[in-house]
Amino acid sequence: MLFWTVASWGGGYSGHLLAYGTHPEQPGENFTASSAKRTLADVHPGGFEATLQAGLTTLVDRLLGREWPREDGTTARIEQLVVDANWGQSTQTVREFCRRHASSAIILPSHGRGIGPTARPIHDGKKKPGERIGPGWKIGTISGQRGLLFDANHWKSFLTARLNTTVGDPGALTFHQAEHHMLLDHLTSEQPIAVSARGRTVDEWKLLPGRENHFLDCAVLATVAASAAGITAVGAEMAPERERKRVEIPKPGAQRKTISTRRK
Repeated sequence: MLFWTVASWGGGYSGHLLAYGTHPEQPGENFTASSAKRTLADVHPGGFEATLQAGLTTLVDRLLGREWPREDGTTARIEQLVVDANWGQSTQTVREFCRRHASSAIILPSHGRGIGPTARPIHDGKKKPGERIGPGWKIGTISGQRGLLFDANHWKSFLTARLNTTVGDPGALTFHQAEHHMLLDHLTSEQPIAVSARGRTVDEWKLLPGRENHFLDCAVLATVAASAAGITAVGAEMAPERERKRVEIPKPGAQRKTISTRRK
């Protein structure tokens, strides 16, 4: 099945998670990907590529065709849509879908990379002709097709900062009033480990055992998409500092590697 989220963003990166769900929709409010009662194959019979293509078309057409009411009485439509193309089996189908869709001008296949402290940040380096570069992301040619490459570690930390910001302050991410048990379970499914090397420290995010992170990935994509659409942040970029526990892991024949873990 396909997991999706829709978010709106304003000045200072204040955001609101408008809606989220799956295609096809599932009976009940809590489920896992492995326990899904309805799958894409159930509603779009065919081979893997045809089923995925039909599912993407149905969901994206529904989301792009919807008008979202604003507080001032006007309506808005989705301005930037990003589709995860990282799952190897689906990569080519997703890229083909994004390229051929009637709204391809606002649809991008995306590839998240976990950039560690020893790797070069995505936004560093000389910009090539036709590329767009922002904090922790780059839009350019990926394997022969235009797409979005982003630093998953950076943007998971950035999203967490939005979630940790007090409602009413610039940069807070809010939800509508409802029970969001499954959503919150996904949003808290990964834990950051601060890793230092070569004078840099970055949070590397790890999935906790037995958890699923699909809505977390969707929310990250929505956050990156906002930056690509021109939204900029004001204030702290990362989550507030908490007490850290330092752990030294010796490696045979090498210097000790220091990892900082954040306590909850």
